[in-house]
Amino acid sequence: MEPVSEVCLQPYTTCQDIEEMRCGGLPLKGLSTDWFKIRKTIGIAGAAVLLLISIFLIDHLVSRFTVQQTELHLVRGESLLLTGPMPEKAERIDQLVVVGLEKGMKIEFVEAIRGYWLGTPMWRASIDLMDSVTPGVYSLRIMDMLGSRPHPGLDITLHVYADADAKRKGSGAYLERWTGIALGKALMVLVPLLMVLMGMNYFASHQVEKCLAAHGRAEIYMVKKESAETLIGFSLGRRHGVVQGERIIVSDFRGQVVGEATVLSLTDTDGVARLDFPLEKRAIHMVKLERTWKPVSTP
Repeated sequence: MEPVSEVCLQPYTTCQDIEEMRCGGLPLKGLSTDWFKIRKTIGIAGAAVLLLISIFLIDHLVSRFTVQQTELHLVRGESLLLTGPMPEKAERIDQLVVVGLEKGMKIEFVEAIRGYWLGTPMWRASIDLMDSVTPGVYSLRIMDMLGSRPHPGLDITLHVYADADAKRKGSGAYLERWTGIALGKALMVLVPLLMVLMGMNYFASHQVEKCLAAHGRAEIYMVKKESAETLIGFSLGRRHGVVQGERIIVSDFRGQVVGEATVLSLTDTDGVARLDFPLEKRAIHMVKLERTWKPVSTP
């Protein structure tokens, strides 16, 4: 068995479908799939899906905040329940009138209620549009005949559309206007897809871990600074033959050795080591055992 060299010049993107590959004198045999590249591809896909979800959510929130509460968007033939504040001098719904209604529009006041939080007097009404209403923008005002001062919550801007497609293009979230895909439908597809990709990434990462551990290597998954020393965590433990106090070689993303570390503590599957060199701004990626390594089986 050849000893492990201190420098592996090839990047760690191996485990390919080949009979035998050597990296720093270390033979990698019987590896049927390039799990490194698969994991990277899955990670990129997952990041793209997460970005899409974020874009849809942000777009939806922005569109909600840019639309006034008194701005309504309805299709001809559609009905809607709405609430609003009572004019200051009105006490009953029979004291309310609506100014600006066109032919085919109907607003019926249902009841007078109290607000949920402050107990403010409010009204509840239903608005109904007939199919004969001409599409356009209408300004409605709800008032009383008692001389109450105007209230901004009683001025309604009503957008009437000919059909649902026209409403989609004229209102709602910007992505929904351009793509025709509503937030709910997008999340129904993207969220399950993200969950599947996360599961695939976990499986691919496990295969990478098995591949590396079988040859005395492991990726660094934790870097923690404590006082004047830096600790690293990696997926090699007692099960893989590592012993406490052993020195391991630390390399960067290119496979170039940047220093050594001393193993401080171990579990069956993981270890913690102290770096024997200042980390500074160096990017560390992987550890390997300094001694000659005999491949072991990893479950």
